[in-house]
Amino acid sequence: MHVKLLMKKKGKTFITKQTIKDMSIISTIKPSASFMKKQMNVAIVFTCIGAVGIFIGIGYLLILGIILMVMNSSQKKKDIIKVYENNLEIKFAPLASTRFIKYDELIELERASEKKIVIHYAKDDKRKKLRIPVQMIEPKELEEFLELVDSKIKPAA
Repeated sequence: MHVKLLMKKKGKTFITKQTIKDMSIISTIKPSASFMKKQMNVAIVFTCIGAVGIFIGIGYLLILGIILMVMNSSQKKKDIIKVYENNLEIKFAPLASTRFIKYDELIELERASEKKIVIHYAKDDKRKKLRIPVQMIEPKELEEFLELVDSKIKPAA
């Protein structure tokens, strides 16, 4: 069954859910355990402060702590980066939108520092940036991912 990779609607291109099901995943990256542990610790602190704070009027921190725990537990199971044959699927946060970046849209990989990495790409004739949350990915997986992105960037003519 052949499905078009890109569909057009109102002049913009997008990838359909059926296309995603038909693509084969080469590799995936999950959030690092240390990052998830830090997030859970923050959620527990907010929950404890909120539980005590009910009596002094800051009980909303209890709700915030519970929301953070639910988001953390749902994000543990999800892949934040999926590498396909022709594109990348990136979703760093549970409420963030999913970004699909085709390899031929990649322009540049900027390594500003150890903690700041930016992928530049062109989408619908507009240059866009995607900041990679370095602390969220294990160092070994990050290096493999950056090598892959570096290899897919075509040199400027």
